[in-house]
Amino acid sequence: MVIKKKCDNNWEYCVYLGQDENGKKKYKRKFGFKTKKECLEEANKIEEKKLIIKNNTKTFKNVCYLVLEDCVKRGLKPTTVITYKRQVNFF
Repeated sequence: MVIKKKCDNNWEYCVYLGQDENGKKKYKRKFGFKTKKECLEEANKIEEKKLIIKNNTKTFKNVCYLVLEDCVKRGLKPTTVITYKRQVNFF
């Protein structure tokens, strides 16, 4: 996270969000804050969201189990659910 004062006496932040699926770096930038405190608070909110998203990533296997739970709720036959579970455990 970078916080700096612009030449027009406004503050700006730049937060690194990571890389997208193509390997390109992603940043979140915002400027126009009157005080450094405002800028820092907003940048911290973005950092917190980034950590929540990073810790909330799902693996393919976890998503498959969520789909299986949905299949059970929809009333799929137990033998079908067992077959699906075998396929998920194969990965």
